[in-house]
Amino acid sequence: MADPAQSTRRLQPIRLRAHLAGGAVGRADNGEARNDGTEVPPKQSFTDQEKDEARCLMAALRNFSALRGTMPLQYVMAYLQIVSDEGRSVTEYAAKLGVAQSVMSRHILDIGPRNRHASGAGFNLVEQGVNPVDPGLKEIKLTQKGRGLYNAIRDSMHNWRRSKR
Repeated sequence: MADPAQSTRRLQPIRLRAHLAGGAVGRADNGEARNDGTEVPPKQSFTDQEKDEARCLMAALRNFSALRGTMPLQYVMAYLQIVSDEGRSVTEYAAKLGVAQSVMSRHILDIGPRNRHASGAGFNLVEQGVNPVDPGLKEIKLTQKGRGLYNAIRDSMHNWRRSKR
C-alpha cells in the first residue's frame, strides 16, 4: 500500500510544473490586435511586490554563492531542509525532499566536513551525530558554520526588506 505522504510529495512538483506552464504566475496585460486582425497573446509581467520578493530571495541566495560560486541547488535544498527540522536522520530528510536515501547521504557528505569523495573538505555546514534515544541512528545537526550561514541568510532577507521601507 502506498504511503499517503509519498503520494502528496510526488504531486507537489507536478502542481508546480502545471502552475508554471499555465502562466498563472504574475498578471496578464491586455492583448493587442495585429495588423492581420489576430490577437497578440497578453504579456506576462510581475507586480512590483513580486519583483521585490525575487530580489530578496536572490540577496539571500548570494550567501551560498559566497561559499561556492556554483553551489548546486540540491545542496541548498538539503541544507534548508536540515535547518527547518534539525536532528533528523538521512532517511527522514530523503523522504521529505523526495529523493533516494543514497542521494541524500551524498548531499549530506558534501555539505558536511568532507566531500563524498574523501578527497577534500566539504562545506562543513552540517555534522552527523548519534541519536541519544536510538544510538543506532545518526542525526544530522548544523555546525557553527551552518548556523552562521543561516544567520547571514536571515540577515540578508531582513536587510533587503528594511531597505525597501
